[in-house]
Amino acid sequence: SDLNFVSGATASISGTGLTVGDTTVLSSSLLSVPVTVASGATTGARSVTVTNTDGGSSTTTGVFTVTAAPTATSLSPASRGQGAASTTVTITGTGFQSGATVSISGDDVTVGAPSFVSATSMTVSVAVDAAATIGVRSITVTNPDGGTATTASAFTVTGPPTITSASPSGRGQGAVQATVTVRS
Repeated sequence: SDLNFVSGATASISGTGLTVGDTTVLSSSLLSVPVTVASGATTGARSVTVTNTDGGSSTTTGVFTVTAAPTATSLSPASRGQGAASTTVTITGTGFQSGATVSISGDDVTVGAPSFVSATSMTVSVAVDAAATIGVRSITVTNPDGGTATTASAFTVTGPPTITSASPSGRGQGAVQATVTVRS
């Protein structure tokens, strides 16, 4: 039977790993309930119970589901140099959803909108500022359902190559083709 929500009604969700905030009654047929899902919460369907202030309650099974968080296991290429123009990077992992967002730590790396390929693959354009700090970065993938995962040391900003010498260090005008060795 339909439950007519009244002011002061409360909602709860079964299982562990969930924190349910204060219920707001928007109308006799609509509630708003803030829910936080812990990263270690068991995945699967849950039951939702609504209890009115007069003690009347209703429980429905399977109307809320905890889904697995995405993982980002590798990037290819996993590094780009300072000043690198926009390049397509493939992200491999699990649990990707269409509409996921991707970010790489640091303000000096620009990440475009991801293209969903499959639950285990996405592509994204990445550009690195010329003055970007050299070093390792974390990547964060956030699914539209709020599932999020951060992988540390997944991407590296590298510096430009350094040339220390060339051998031979010069050739005269009109010289025949010669191999020059450049060392870093």
